[in-house]
Amino acid sequence: ANIAESLRLAREAVAQDPKDGTSWYILANAHLSSFFQATGQGYNGYDVKHALAAYKQAENTPSCSINPDLHFNRAVLLKYQEEFGPALNGFLRALELEGGAWDAPAGMIRQITDFITSMASTLSRKGNMNVRKFQQLAKGGGSISGSPAVIGARRRLPIMELVTGPNIDTWTAGKVVAVTSPEGWVPISVIMVDESNTMVAVSLYNLAKDAVHVGDSLVVPDPFVKIVKVIMGGRELAYTNIQADAALVEINGKYNE
Repeated sequence: ANIAESLRLAREAVAQDPKDGTSWYILANAHLSSFFQATGQGYNGYDVKHALAAYKQAENTPSCSINPDLHFNRAVLLKYQEEFGPALNGFLRALELEGGAWDAPAGMIRQITDFITSMASTLSRKGNMNVRKFQQLAKGGGSISGSPAVIGARRRLPIMELVTGPNIDTWTAGKVVAVTSPEGWVPISVIMVDESNTMVAVSLYNLAKDAVHVGDSLVVPDPFVKIVKVIMGGRELAYTNIQADAALVEINGKYNE
């Protein structure tokens, strides 16, 4: 209720003076709070969209453009969205505006760089497991069949045939070969493989970490695919990633509840 009231008051302030950057900043933070309050109840794209738009409006004013908290808060949201390049830029800008004396953005930068480095390494090493085990899981990926509630009229697409963006009226599946999210990382991140030996990272929003393990079967309807790409240390690290609300995904034939 308090967040809803904050949103209402912030919208009123923006309506009274659309050129006031501080009002836009307060509105953005209210949407940010609303978004994280709703986390665990399903993905809330509305607050993401409006928070980012309001931060952009706030940044157009000179006083807000040099506010380190604006850059930090927006970067937190971008990190959650796995927009790691812009998130890193935001944390770096916040750190710069504070003269380098702020532990929070420095810690976030380390988290992101460590995560991406680890993800790239784990993908290149086939989940860090031996060849025999990997082949067993890959072969098992071909025998996964989703429930009628998931499949419906959808057609199955192997991982290699997924396109960037939404893959509507399709489903894909595979076996988990690695759980890659460190302690406290959101969303839960895993790597799955299908029968063609093709791997893909999968981000599962609104899921407890102990709800998925190596060897589990995943069925993802209407998979949304993005290419995660970051330049670090002068080299580009990139991998294919499926983002999914865990409430819509079947794990070992069961919905996450």
